[in-house]
Amino acid sequence: MASRKRRCLTSEEILELVFESDEDDDCDDPEFTMDIQSSDSDSDNDAEPSDSEEPLDSSVPVAPPPSKAPRLDAWQWEDDDSADKVAKIPFAGTPGVKRTVQIAVGDSPTALSMFNALIGEDFWQMLARYTNAYALEKQASSPDPSWFPTTPGEMKAYFALCILMSQVKKSSIQAYWSQRSVISTPFFASVMPRQRFWALSRYLHLCDNSLPVDEDKLRKLRPVLDYVLKVFGESYSPGEGLAVDESLMKFRGRLSYIQFNPSKRARFGIKFYKLCESSSGYCLNFSIYTGKSERTPATAGMLCSEAVVIDLVGDRLGNGHTIYTDNWYSSPLLFLHIKEAGSNAVGTVRVHRKNMPQELKKIKLQKGDCRSLFSRGLMAVTWQDKKPVTLLSTSHDATNLTDTGKQRKDNQPILKPQVVLDYNRGMGGVDREDQQLASFPIMRRYAKGYKKIFFYVMDIAVYNSYILCGKTTGKRSSYTDWKVDLAEQIVEETVLPGYKRRGKPSVSASPMRLEGCEWAHFPRQIPANATKPNPSRRCHVCKVQGKRSESRWECEKCEVALHMPVCFKLFHTRKSF
Repeated sequence: MASRKRRCLTSEEILELVFESDEDDDCDDPEFTMDIQSSDSDSDNDAEPSDSEEPLDSSVPVAPPPSKAPRLDAWQWEDDDSADKVAKIPFAGTPGVKRTVQIAVGDSPTALSMFNALIGEDFWQMLARYTNAYALEKQASSPDPSWFPTTPGEMKAYFALCILMSQVKKSSIQAYWSQRSVISTPFFASVMPRQRFWALSRYLHLCDNSLPVDEDKLRKLRPVLDYVLKVFGESYSPGEGLAVDESLMKFRGRLSYIQFNPSKRARFGIKFYKLCESSSGYCLNFSIYTGKSERTPATAGMLCSEAVVIDLVGDRLGNGHTIYTDNWYSSPLLFLHIKEAGSNAVGTVRVHRKNMPQELKKIKLQKGDCRSLFSRGLMAVTWQDKKPVTLLSTSHDATNLTDTGKQRKDNQPILKPQVVLDYNRGMGGVDREDQQLASFPIMRRYAKGYKKIFFYVMDIAVYNSYILCGKTTGKRSSYTDWKVDLAEQIVEETVLPGYKRRGKPSVSASPMRLEGCEWAHFPRQIPANATKPNPSRRCHVCKVQGKRSESRWECEKCEVALHMPVCFKLFHTRKSF
């Protein structure tokens, strides 16, 4: 049976479909106009295409839209919400620091105790294990006689020095160990030698290389990412407002998922999608853009921008949170999904998004005027400022202008719709965090991108600890001062190995005969008591050898009865005792 020839659409029909369809159905943010491809070992060929599209070919048959896409005639926008009331869903959460964290830090939390509550000892043990394994692997091809296995405490002290380097800017790492009096910072040399710091920087590793290599572009960071994302969500319950936005981590190295944005100060970098609390900037969740990826079951059939929001918010949908998004994420379908899941949504939106009212695309307003339309429990409003601003909301049912408390040059009050004021207050969570991270970043100039991402993620962990510490103590302090306190407390409470120092040994202020006061063991007579003026106990060494013999002497530090001098010497020089 001959197959029926498919009818081809004309150019006019194709253009009509394009203008009626969603203009943002690609996965790239238009602000990030270019993906930089490279020959890095982590790259593959499934990187997401750029925003530019191939010209339409009128001879190519166009398939009908998928059946699960909503029909345009299902969205009837009205002048009022009488058909379907716009109602804000009340917030049902209990914001604050989780009880487990409060118990861990106690009644008087410090910078270190709060940081340890998030980044525990098991994290540093994992880092030390991976670093030692990687160093051993490298020793096979390039032996390093000076290397010896690191410890969790040493990795922690290494990170403390990285924090201090972000506060004390110098031209190079060598300068931190300089002995020139005009630029010296002796604290760094007192913690560890410069060569040891370089060795830890070289062998720092974040995953198990013995596992099979998969297609995950973040596999070298996966254990760290899984750890921090888990503790970020489990340590704090956010307030009502949640902001979703992207950040660009500055990086110009060789990675297949580097983004280019000419409008940003750091034009090249790695894009992070973040979910932050609006009021504090506490980061609850984040994801790193590495190119086109498969949808999760919860986001099947959604646009990339919509899927990002749903994946980041996760199980927080349903508590009455208000989610703030910008115009790349916002769409009527996304906001309807959030509303039906039991939360609110407010955000700027592009007027050409699918299912947006046609009237707002062509409307002309005077400065200060606004026009609102309603459909299915959503409000779309365009307000004329210097430029027209269009917003979507599931929790605002009117566009009454509100006095902002400011005045124009002619002493007239500045009026704005309440939805605009709420959006400006709620959308700043990610920007608030980025401002703090950009001031004194912990990141170092590493050739390998995954190490720079590691320090950026640890910077987020430090900032989250700072937020939790402030909410627990109720005291506000400078973030930079708090970071210095954290680094100082880490070094003070960390046991480091005995490093071999170069140069002449330092001259002790006390005679050599007094150096044993801290570590030596001395004998003493067993103290008398009320019943025994001359007490004695069974000698520990004789007991081990099967002899029954008592002694009136004991070690004052070990509190073990021993005969003098033979048994005393044997006990303190042999492992068998």
